[in-house]
Amino acid sequence: MQRQLSIDEQSNGLGPSCELLTIEEDQDYLVEDLKRLPFEHIRILGTSYGTSVEEVRNTATRAVFAKKTTKFPSQKKRREKEYLFNNELNITRSLKGHHHIIRLFATYIAQREFGLILQPAADGDNLERYLASYWEALEQPESLKEDVSVMTQTLERAFGCLANGLAYIHGKGIRHRDLKSANILVNGNFVIITDFGSSKNARQLGESWTEGHVDAQTRRYSPPEVLKCEKRSYEADVYSLGCVFIELFSALSQALKYDEQQGYAELMDDLHPKIDTAPVPEQLSYLKAIIISMTLRNRLQRPPVASVYCDIHQQGGYCCTECVATYRVFDPPPTYSYSEWEWDSNQQRHFCYILDVNDLQIGHKWSGNPETTVMYPAAVSSVDDTAHCSEDGHRVQGLLFPDPRPMSTIVSQNDTEVAQQKYRRVRTSSQHSFFVPGRVFKMLWTESAADHLPDSSKSRGSSYVSVEQDAAGDYNEIRRFVVLENKGLHSQCIPIEPYRHRRSSSKKANASYVAANFGIIHTAPEAPKPFEEENIAKRPIQVIASGEQGLSPESRLNYGKQKSVEHNVKVIDIGMVIKRHMHLVLEYFAVANGRL
Repeated sequence: MQRQLSIDEQSNGLGPSCELLTIEEDQDYLVEDLKRLPFEHIRILGTSYGTSVEEVRNTATRAVFAKKTTKFPSQKKRREKEYLFNNELNITRSLKGHHHIIRLFATYIAQREFGLILQPAADGDNLERYLASYWEALEQPESLKEDVSVMTQTLERAFGCLANGLAYIHGKGIRHRDLKSANILVNGNFVIITDFGSSKNARQLGESWTEGHVDAQTRRYSPPEVLKCEKRSYEADVYSLGCVFIELFSALSQALKYDEQQGYAELMDDLHPKIDTAPVPEQLSYLKAIIISMTLRNRLQRPPVASVYCDIHQQGGYCCTECVATYRVFDPPPTYSYSEWEWDSNQQRHFCYILDVNDLQIGHKWSGNPETTVMYPAAVSSVDDTAHCSEDGHRVQGLLFPDPRPMSTIVSQNDTEVAQQKYRRVRTSSQHSFFVPGRVFKMLWTESAADHLPDSSKSRGSSYVSVEQDAAGDYNEIRRFVVLENKGLHSQCIPIEPYRHRRSSSKKANASYVAANFGIIHTAPEAPKPFEEENIAKRPIQVIASGEQGLSPESRLNYGKQKSVEHNVKVIDIGMVIKRHMHLVLEYFAVANGRL
């Protein structure tokens, strides 16, 4: 939601608070006195569940709007209504620009109500009433049927226009979840999809599937999987739109009779053969197969709505000129699936992974009421394995690095090792592939020999494991990290620290140590045992080593710290956190930093 304008800003210098507000597009207003709203009532468009919609006119500009008002009698009810209000606000704004979707002009919040100012206010009412008027017009004498041909053309075009609008919605990752003729407006010869109060944005929530109890539904248009509280996704919208198509088909063909009081899911087994054999004009016959496929009982057999639109688009006259002019191949909606539920003994609840179409883990979900979803930071899926090694490059998981440094002598505080450590800067073109969530690496922090202080209490920090002295006599701290998120030129990381620095006699060091923030991280097949005094409760994090590099048994992740690491530093790849443990890293980090 955008910044809300204060009362002083709203008055626009007009003087006392009794002055009418100037309502501007894309603004959100805090209103103390509803009398300051510059709207005059025209008519009531509809009411339901504490929400009313009325047609109003701006007394200053004479523009006509639909004003949707949600009232709440108490602060407790306010919190419940506020979530739905903000959900509809955000989703409607995200769909701005499509000619078959309602447009949010402005919003306001008052002491006891929320308001959405919408355009257009349909002059032809909603589709449910429009169809009733159409049936009545068909029964009138010929002399009174002059408007029937115009209404017929509007209904015929509704097939393609509604499919186009829903394909756009799904392409944005949004599920409407309450499609019905009452939530479709008719304005002139245009149909407008409205009422996104029950909608869900799968991209923000990190899930395109839901299951379990339905919090809001219109049973008549609900598919079998919704009525049975089973797993459901975009196909549920396709089914509901198919039910609307049946109503359009019935009115236009006048050859389909059924009980309009029953839910479609109960009728569908009988309706399909009736639709298939209905004697209809030749130009409508192509709709039979489309409607039947959209309303199949098995959700996985229903076509995506973008395919439905493509099929209808090929038939002349079944969508508006704007749909024809802007015809394009719609992006498919994001599709996610879930792994099997697993039990976390520390959290004492179940969790499962959220998987993308390539079965890569992009988040996880905790069981509970409500369920908690955690999406991982966006990252490029895999390292480029097609890169070729050359004489001036060295491959580390498909990445090309500059020439390696000469052999270095590693002088550790507790041990000595000699190795050919090839620290290199990651090429700019490969930084997005190397610094991905879960990457474990070590880097150099250089000090000149004159500036180096061997006393560990005077070092730059305790997040290094060892000190390296190179051929030039300079000293380098070796620091190890796990990447949380790639932020372009740098990455947000968690430091890996050696536990031996925590067994200090220094009161200051002991005071700064928070046991709950630390956890074991290892490259060994089995996690090392913690020291008796550690009191670690977190699950160990396993890393799959990319080569000969590994982590010492004393390595600990400090979830209470986060470090920003520039991408131009010299690094050595250690490996990747295994997929089934990455959600724990993010969860423990969020808890340690007060984000959950």
